[in-house]
Amino acid sequence: DLLGMVRFLANDDAGAEEVAKIRVQARDVSNGSEDGEMSIQTVVAGTDRERIRLTPTETVFNDDQIDLDFRVESDGNANMIFVEGSTDRVGIGKTSPGVTLDVAGAVTASGIIKTDDTTDATSTTDGSLQTDGGLSVAKDAVIGDDLLLLSDSSVLKFGADSDTTLTHTDGSGLTINSTNKIMFRDSALSVSSSADGQLDIDADTEVEITATTVDI
Repeated sequence: DLLGMVRFLANDDAGAEEVAKIRVQARDVSNGSEDGEMSIQTVVAGTDRERIRLTPTETVFNDDQIDLDFRVESDGNANMIFVEGSTDRVGIGKTSPGVTLDVAGAVTASGIIKTDDTTDATSTTDGSLQTDGGLSVAKDAVIGDDLLLLSDSSVLKFGADSDTTLTHTDGSGLTINSTNKIMFRDSALSVSSSADGQLDIDADTEVEITATTVDI
């Protein structure tokens, strides 16, 4: 039931025209469970458009789905929340969002961040998760498929002080740094190089070479 309406009129070239109105109606008049509804409408480009609707279950902005921006200011940012009507995008702390949700500033999540996109990563500019900077992971990282190190001089570093490194040399192979060893089973079984031009194979019991031909 319509309870009341306030109309705002203005004179244009053709005479008095309605430019805005506020409507209030009762949605439920049952004793103890009454519901009310209010809407605010304005004229946009000559057409009456609903800008805000307050119902018993929701507050709706731009229910007519026209090309209108929505903006919320904070104490220090005039675009703390910005919905761009023409692109269906949301900016946090910025205007002209470049993607569906574009945030200017740091983002902290207390729960899981998940993407359902299954785009494969073949470079630094594709895939489901991209970053223009470094990536820090405090706990274990689980990779379900290939791990690509694209740089021709990629380095894997091990240890809190990066005392052991494995470096990729383009077209040549992998180099373990300094006199560090590749160990098997325990520290008594290892392959290393203690000096340039020298390869050390250490075993506390036996070195077994199984091959048809051994070239030395």
